[in-house]
Amino acid sequence: MENQKGQFSEDENTIDLREIFYVLRRHMLVILITGIILGGCVYVYTRYFVTPEYQSTTKVYVLPKTSTTSSGDVTNSDLTAGTQLTKDYIQLVKSRPVLEHVIAALGLDMTTAELSESITAEAATDTRILTINVLNPNPVTARDIANVLREQVSQQLTSVMNADSVNTVEDASLPTTQATPNVLKNTLLGFLIGIVVACVIYIIQYMYDDTLKSPDDVEQKLGLTTLAVLPSTGSSREEKKKQKKVARATFHKVRENS
Repeated sequence: MENQKGQFSEDENTIDLREIFYVLRRHMLVILITGIILGGCVYVYTRYFVTPEYQSTTKVYVLPKTSTTSSGDVTNSDLTAGTQLTKDYIQLVKSRPVLEHVIAALGLDMTTAELSESITAEAATDTRILTINVLNPNPVTARDIANVLREQVSQQLTSVMNADSVNTVEDASLPTTQATPNVLKNTLLGFLIGIVVACVIYIIQYMYDDTLKSPDDVEQKLGLTTLAVLPSTGSSREEKKKQKKVARATFHKVRENS
């Protein structure tokens, strides 16, 4: 009897991957519709309720004061030091004096914290070229902020960081296409999430469904041999529910007796 219980418990905890595949295939239409609906909702929200923002970019080349020898050549140690100093330059871009000057110069209706969130600064590896990106719902404002910010940062780098020179590599241009949000990417992501959620729901339903649906279920779960199978009589939905309840009760009763 104990062996039967152990075998029953082992069979009960075994997940049939093929059966899960069949379950998902039977409900494939509903799964796809769920993905399409969620993807459509994400599209509508992203397209009509999220404010688009434009990005303008400017670049500067920073040359530290110690970067040249008496002959005017740049040494390797100075190049390394200049690369490390670039991290300090990035922090200087979002410093309060710089942001306050940009707000005052352009008459922006925003705080320094709000302006700081719209600015990103980065430097490519092993270079002293500082890239400044500005996001704003108005493309003209994004360009103006980037240019004024570059000028103010250049002054701060010369006075505060004692840089020898800060040269403009690239002026900020007027962006013509929005940078965020990415409508296509968000829509595809919503579609995939909808499919995954629907699949997970059907898999959970399958794992917690202990009803006996076929002679194979009787043999696997109860360890009994099926002698005969009654054909479906096309009963109503309520009668089918009653039959499932009876089958479930019989299943639990046999399990307790085992």
